[in-house]
Amino acid sequence: MTHLLKQIAPRTISINGYVSPCDCTDTITCAYCVQANLILMEKQFSEQTVAANGVLKAVKRNGIRKTARKIGVEEKSLRRWIKSGNIPFEVTQKLIACGQP
Repeated sequence: MTHLLKQIAPRTISINGYVSPCDCTDTITCAYCVQANLILMEKQFSEQTVAANGVLKAVKRNGIRKTARKIGVEEKSLRRWIKSGNIPFEVTQKLIACGQP
């Protein structure tokens, strides 16, 4: 997420049971919407982490060569992604589509 979404706070945050206020203008994003964007980013990051852990389990179970062939990527690329701990989300989606993790 490269930019902050405006007027998202009332849809995602409640404060003491009330809908969160939003004071966004055309140029400024209010503090409530910034907080709501941070919450959404954290949720997206945790989902990607869970998917990446599933990829690692599938690789350990099936082997790196077999897994790379199954999803259609080079073995060296898969090794590099695993070593750096930065597995692209598209790769995790391919493995899920194959029924691996």
